[in-house]
Formats: sequence, structure tokens, C-alpha cells
Amino acid sequence: MEGLYATVEETSGLLNISPSRDKVWPILSAYDLEKVVVAFRVTTRGSQDLDCRFTALPLA
Repeated sequence: MEGLYATVEETSGLLNISPSRDKVWPILSAYDLEKVVVAFRVTTRGSQDLDCRFTALPLA
């Protein structure tokens, strides 16, 4: 989970955005992400907001 959060931080940093760990970590920890493959997609939609979407795929 630390690696996934680090990716969120790194991606946010590329856009000069600072994610709030207090807001992001509970969302990540709500799911059992240790047992899935995560597809990570990022878009800004032309704004200063960072929209991160995670698609969890079961391991085969």
C-alpha cells in the first residue's frame, strides 16, 4: 500500500499538487489492494484538480 500511495504522491508532484495523506490513505485502505493488480489512470481534465482512478483486477 505504501508503494501505491507513493505513486499517488509522485504523480501529484508532477502537477505541483500535494495530496493529503489523511484523505487519500483511508480510501486506499478501504480495499484489500494487497491481493489485486491495480490499473492506475490519472487525468486533470484541464483543471488544477487531480482525478485518480483505480481499477482493481483480481489476480489470475
